[in-house]
Amino acid sequence: MSNKGQNITIQVRLIEAKLMSVFLAQIQTIGRRFIVSGNKMHENGSTRKIGSYA
Repeated sequence: MSNKGQNITIQVRLIEAKLMSVFLAQIQTIGRRFIVSGNKMHENGSTRKIGSYA
């Protein structure tokens, strides 16, 4: 019975690790999107192309 309990805790920890890695990956992609959109806005502001916003 104790062996079965250990296996369950190991599985739970593996699932938690997977969720954390997915969570961190999503944070990184969201951060990159913000940086990219910020750079695009900066470029649009510097070139002052009104048509680029449409």
